[in-house]
Amino acid sequence: MGVRFDDFVPAIRRAHDYARRVVPERACILASQLLTLDLYLNDEPVEYVAGIFRRPRTRDEGHSWVVVELDDHEELILDATCDQFGADPFSPVAHLERYVCQSRIAPERIEDALMETLRMHYLARVLRPAVREVAAEYGLNRFDGQADAGE
Repeated sequence: MGVRFDDFVPAIRRAHDYARRVVPERACILASQLLTLDLYLNDEPVEYVAGIFRRPRTRDEGHSWVVVELDDHEELILDATCDQFGADPFSPVAHLERYVCQSRIAPERIEDALMETLRMHYLARVLRPAVREVAAEYGLNRFDGQADAGE
């Protein structure tokens, strides 16, 4: 039968919820990096994508999402933070034409990118407990030592 969108919902929900603990709104970079790492560690053919989300009758916005390659060489978009555009992140993406890729990060490089994102948020002292919680949940054991070194 192959992979279905519903197979990814638990990972999408996890990435959405943990990213929103650090960034309550517009957490697309962090959520997409978390989702990419999660799926990559579970051997899914996944990539992090940065690009533009085209919004009708308003300004386009920079955005990040995840692409999974399916068995038939089709791509499935997973957008853990499309709720910022009024969509349901736990349902298949509609309006694929609104997603315009500008760059991709290979999954084997996503942990380094995620560490940089978390370090950036860690600079705000008020976010440190949430950042530590996310790092622990996603098994980023090297985060504490690197983040605390700058204190």
